[in-house]
Amino acid sequence: MNDTTERKQAEEKLKRYAAELEAARDGQEQNTRDLTQALDALGNAKVQAEAASQAKSEFLANMSHEFVRP
Repeated sequence: MNDTTERKQAEEKLKRYAAELEAARDGQEQNTRDLTQALDALGNAKVQAEAASQAKSEFLANMSHEFVRP
């Protein structure tokens, strides 16, 4: 009888570990999705910042030419 009890305890322990691993995997997958979204948002922000910087440079170049004219 002792062998059966130990075996059942070991099986229950393995089931708990398997459930913990599955939960950890699910959490990791969610973290990966969150990071992917954050990287996409960062990429979009970078494109917008570069466009704004280019527009500012063009504006300043045009304005400096206006001031130079007599």
